[in-house]
Amino acid sequence: MAENIIDEIEVSSYSKVLAMTSNDKVNSLAIIRFAEHFEKNEMFQISSKLNLSLPHSLTGRPLFRENLNYLAFEEYFNKGARAVNIPVTSEFTRADFEMKYGKDSLLLFTIDAKNRLAVVTPEHPKVWPSKIRSVVALVAGENGPPGIIQA
Repeated sequence: MAENIIDEIEVSSYSKVLAMTSNDKVNSLAIIRFAEHFEKNEMFQISSKLNLSLPHSLTGRPLFRENLNYLAFEEYFNKGARAVNIPVTSEFTRADFEMKYGKDSLLLFTIDAKNRLAVVTPEHPKVWPSKIRSVVALVAGENGPPGIIQA
């Protein structure tokens, strides 16, 4: 990670850090480097593939679901998964989501009516807030390249 990365980007333009590289040490370094600029609850890190036992202060909150490391996340895309923005209505429940997209789909983010993005974490893996406008999820692809599509 570049020594002057914080000087090169406008950190105040962002509200979250997602450390998601294939290198666990780089991910932890990113969390440490940005700690003075972001709230701890807004810094996230993909789980370590090495099961590193690092102090909580040196890591971000885990992303998306328990034990989802970079290799497992990458496998979604290798199998053709697509990131999908799915509108949510009062009639579209979590059960409807799982029926349409499968239980192996991976919730990534929720977006509320004010366009605020919330990251799904293992602490709240089945989150389905009533006041959201849409969810972003990885769903099984149809042999097409990964990308963001509208549901």
